Amino acid sequence: MDTTTTTMIGSGENELGELLGTLQGHARPVDSIQISRDAKGRLLIVSGSNDNTIKIWEEQEDGSFKVRTLRHWCSVESVHMNRDANGRLVIVSRSSDNGDIQIWKEQEDGSFKVRILKRDGRFKVRILQDGLGWINAVQMSIDANGRLEIVSGSQIGNIEIWQEQENGSFKVKILQGEIQGDEGAIFTVQMSRDANGRMVIVSAGLDGVIQIWQSQKAYLGLLGLL
Repeated sequence: MDTTTTTMIGSGENELGELLGTLQGHARPVDSIQISRDAKGRLLIVSGSNDNTIKIWEEQEDGSFKVRTLRHWCSVESVHMNRDANGRLVIVSRSSDNGDIQIWKEQEDGSFKVRILKRDGRFKVRILQDGLGWINAVQMSIDANGRLEIVSGSQIGNIEIWQEQENGSFKVKILQGEIQGDEGAIFTVQMSRDANGRMVIVSAGLDGVIQIWQSQKAYLGLLGLL
């Protein structure tokens, strides 16, 4: 992991709002980005790029950004971050090589340990069907017990829910979309929980339809192509 410091470049204002500046550091296009704030209200940004890196941009008191770089083995096409009970970063990413999911966990010394969720049975991941298809998007949360919950959307129209078990293994559940195959490809997923603690997942993709999943039943929103 490399650590550097950078400052925002340029600023401006137009009728749509004020541009605070730009952050430079990636050598190739950025495919995915997420923003959050720390306890002091300072910006925290995670980005994944075709330059085979994940960058963590942390705003400092003087307005500059400390940049930590996690080096991947191929292009990073989707990233999502959260914090565990100890306040340490957990980042989930999806790479371009085979669609496997990577889990990056910050250690006490600030370094990161990476774990790969293979969809061929490694790490005791239980696969419920064959032909799962390429993963296009991931999102994750941490449950009340500190265990990871990861939701992924695939190229063939399925949603996968990965739930970390007490022994560190993962169990995966498959939700089949209304349209299967490439025509039902899912490009983005988001998840939350309702007042009763039940998981709610929203997905969208190639067919232009937003699907809302709750209690293992999918409701198709009447939203056409935008």
